[in-house]
Amino acid sequence: MSIKSLSLSILTTKKVVVCMDRHLRAVGIKFVLVSIVILSLFGIFYHVTFNNLLFMCLVTTGVSYGIGDLLIYPRLGNLWSTVIDSITYFAVVWTLSFFIIGVSMPLTLAALAATYFLTIAEPLFHTYMKERVYRIEDKPAVEQMPLGHLQMEMSEEIDDPKLRGKNEKNDLN
Repeated sequence: MSIKSLSLSILTTKKVVVCMDRHLRAVGIKFVLVSIVILSLFGIFYHVTFNNLLFMCLVTTGVSYGIGDLLIYPRLGNLWSTVIDSITYFAVVWTLSFFIIGVSMPLTLAALAATYFLTIAEPLFHTYMKERVYRIEDKPAVEQMPLGHLQMEMSEEIDDPKLRGKNEKNDLN
């Protein structure tokens, strides 16, 4: 196996191919997404310095990508990964903003707003992860036959008048 790619089997029905350069691109996209939301909310309303906001963006992106997108998403899918990401967003943003800014109640509302906007974007980001980063191939559990190879089978017992009479008598009893 090479360092750049890794193949995993998940629940024996999906094959996941992981490439490291695609992860770097995905982290960059997530960082831009997180930065837009955090810089908009905290930069405008709380007048926090750019260095502190950049630190918040880096930590939030790293923690949410590591937990939600690398650990949870490949194993449990989009729904649970989005739920875990939203909890992670709130915990990290609220904790960092509490230590950096200091006021608790208005920061809770800002952290909830940031969590809301980031959670809305998560399913779209997970679609990108599925199609471009992990390349998850859904394989059916049972192989399906093509429709052109089917034939009709009919038995003679259904049309036998002797059996039809016996079946009607048995049904009446």
